[in-house]
Amino acid sequence: MQKKVLIYSGTTEGRILAKVLAEAKVFSVVCVATDYGEDVMEPCVYTRIQVGRQSPEDMRRLLGEEPFAAVVDATHPYAVAVTAQIKESLDGSGIPYFRLQRRTQGAPQDMEQEGQNIRYFSSAQECAGALADIEGNILLTTGSKELGIYAADAEVAARMFVRVLPGTESLALCERAGLKGRQIIAMQGPFSKEMNLALLHQYQISCMVTKESGRVGGLEEKLEAAKEAGVLTCLIGNPEKEKGNSLWEVLQALSELLDTRLDLPERKISLVGMGMGNMNTLTKEAEQTLQRARYLFGAGRLLEPFSGHKHTMPFYQAKDILPCLKALEEQDDGVGGVAILFSGDTGYYSGAGTLYRELRRQGYQDVTILPGISTVSCLSARTGIPWQDARLVSLHGKKDGAWEAVAADAVRHEGKSMFLLSGKEQVRQLCELLEKQELGAVWLYVAYQLSYSDERVARCTPRQWLKEAEAWQEEGLYAVLALNARAESKKLNCGCADAEFIRDKVPMTKEEIRSVAIAKLRLTEPAVVYDIGSGTGSIATEIAALSPHVQVFALECKEEACELIVANARKFHRENLTVVYGMAPESMGELPSPTHAFIGGSKGKLGGILQQLYEKNPTMRVVITAISLETIAELTEHSWGLPLTEWEMVQVQVGRAQKLGNYQLLQGQNPVMICSFRFGESCGESEATAEEKGDMSQ
Repeated sequence: MQKKVLIYSGTTEGRILAKVLAEAKVFSVVCVATDYGEDVMEPCVYTRIQVGRQSPEDMRRLLGEEPFAAVVDATHPYAVAVTAQIKESLDGSGIPYFRLQRRTQGAPQDMEQEGQNIRYFSSAQECAGALADIEGNILLTTGSKELGIYAADAEVAARMFVRVLPGTESLALCERAGLKGRQIIAMQGPFSKEMNLALLHQYQISCMVTKESGRVGGLEEKLEAAKEAGVLTCLIGNPEKEKGNSLWEVLQALSELLDTRLDLPERKISLVGMGMGNMNTLTKEAEQTLQRARYLFGAGRLLEPFSGHKHTMPFYQAKDILPCLKALEEQDDGVGGVAILFSGDTGYYSGAGTLYRELRRQGYQDVTILPGISTVSCLSARTGIPWQDARLVSLHGKKDGAWEAVAADAVRHEGKSMFLLSGKEQVRQLCELLEKQELGAVWLYVAYQLSYSDERVARCTPRQWLKEAEAWQEEGLYAVLALNARAESKKLNCGCADAEFIRDKVPMTKEEIRSVAIAKLRLTEPAVVYDIGSGTGSIATEIAALSPHVQVFALECKEEACELIVANARKFHRENLTVVYGMAPESMGELPSPTHAFIGGSKGKLGGILQQLYEKNPTMRVVITAISLETIAELTEHSWGLPLTEWEMVQVQVGRAQKLGNYQLLQGQNPVMICSFRFGESCGESEATAEEKGDMSQ
């Protein structure tokens, strides 16, 4: 017959032990004192629960009924009488005994150092005797078993409030002690600092009585609340004198006795999508996970509904969460699930993915991601417009100037776009941008506080919303659905006709040369491009049109040319093009580091410009065009003293047909030399031999 384990349970650790045994298919009998103790146990075919207080004779009788391999005493640290009875019942049985001891500690040192008002007592009797000399209301958080001791003094009992478990036995003991209903707070923990603080304020408590129950018993949260409220704490020390065993030590010993591997349960971590914040929109799976979790991490706004019911920690980044998890493991042996809360859906602009990978990298294997209902899904449901073909854009948290090009590109080229925004001001900026971009005819669905009682969804044009902006709240969550029935097809390559540009008398790189030069840049997203010697800005404008994720700086030293670049950027609606007035390389100093550069004019400073580019990014790609013999000679000399790779030089000459009567006559354009390369560790000689250079210079 398979041997069993007898567990006397009264703590979280006892419940965890029974669960570990059940998962290993080891039978156990778990003795609990009350019906409440049975209610919190997980039912299992490998676990039999026995309810009721036992005498030493009852315990000995039970030992004779089953083949027990060991007895584990997992009762509460303050149940010293029960521990003594368990030991007595085992006399002469030869059955191994293990004391599964909860980790407890007194007040944290920093609290004592900062002068928190704490008085220490060795027993309930000693503390009860001192309460008569303490004025004001008393909050008793030591449970129901010793109520008779504290209520023996009628004067003390009259100003005492007790927090006990919501079980029939606890309530019966309160009644037996003569306490009235208004004095009884029947609640199940754990309790946060905020909940403790609320009780201290509500009942105008002057003195709180608690036990040295450790982190598992919520001691830290009680002490923090008492300190903030300026309440005296009467702390009853742990009566256990002998050192017991940790959960890990008990499992190791049982593994040898049962010849079965028993490991500490891995802490379960859940990354939970909270939807839009309204608890009514939580998925059932997420709701159940939050109920089971012992610790909750997340932003303050997401933790508010759980204040007072869970151990909450206002962190949501890996750098803050991981040290906390390590600290918890040292205090609770990894007992208790963790839920980390994320707004919206965990797969849509969420930090859940990054944290998941970091947790796995740190060795946490039991990590689950639970989705939430996103703002996108809710807005689609409110408007009746499907979102599967919408362009999804998050502007949340983006700085001014960093999102305009992306937003304008989405609305201009997509029939349907959805935006997440930081607040009312960003909605205003979006509407003003659409007006400026000549997109004022699009229809917007502006949504505020979706899923909340003050939810609002309005259909309007950008101009209409701007007129009514004062009627919208400053604080709150906003989202926008944009519908553009006249969306423009997006060009898949560069190639604007020369005649489309505003030119005047400023030189301009011609259409065919632009196409080849831009192709040689080999652009990728995202990119930061310098157009040096921009002229009319034709190159800069064409590059900016390729993608809103490309940031273009047009550098030009002539004022009239800068005005033309601005005019062309406005005509082609290029929000991602910035004009920089000044002579290169000096004008490049404050600009962000480039990934690519096109040099169309250097004013004789080509060497200095290249040196500055190399210092900004020693791996960037550069394309240079030249029509003068002097510049061509400088290019073919290839002697700037910089490491170059992927060196290439081509000469392009374009002939355009012009109709003359009944004939098409070709008219030759100036030949242009296009040089392209990347800065690299190897010298350009490795990419272009001396013989090849000689061919190129001919």
